[in-house]
Amino acid sequence: MSDIVIENINKSYDGKPVIKKLSLVLREGQLYLLNSPSGTGKTTLLRILMGLENADSGYLRGVPRRISVMFQEDRLIEELSVRKNIELVADDKGRIEESLRELGLDGYADKAVNELSGGMKRRVALIRAILHASQLVLLDEPFTGLDQKTKEEAAGYIIRHLDGRTAVIASHIGDEHIDTIAEHIDI
Repeated sequence: MSDIVIENINKSYDGKPVIKKLSLVLREGQLYLLNSPSGTGKTTLLRILMGLENADSGYLRGVPRRISVMFQEDRLIEELSVRKNIELVADDKGRIEESLRELGLDGYADKAVNELSGGMKRRVALIRAILHASQLVLLDEPFTGLDQKTKEEAAGYIIRHLDGRTAVIASHIGDEHIDTIAEHIDI
């Protein structure tokens, strides 16, 4: 993968500008943090990077084909087990149990997702995104619904398992671990 170049991106909804003349370069292997209040275009930028939205003007170059995504919504299949949900996208199925242990979900692999709390579902969605072999990782509000201790565990998990991939985290909830090592992007 190479650097991702974002050049003069503009995006409006119903005439209201959300992103204005955004230009930046996402360097290969770097962790980025979009840490700003709700409604400032964080999710929109991620959706443009994913190809789910088109910018009104400007261009992107270097976006890889293999992208891991954690959406704001967990997007898990409620009736399937935690393991099955992760296996749907995990390229390295041997890391599932280890990941569950790291995030305090040891013993939950065979539980149906609909039996989990919101914070547990959030951690399953995070594991699923991280274990997908990709070149770019996009995490939209990964700390929502997590208490301070669990948020710190999740931040540590992200940092340990990026394995040199470029990553963008959109969050209005700061985390000091990620804050100190991530490049900050203001929209």
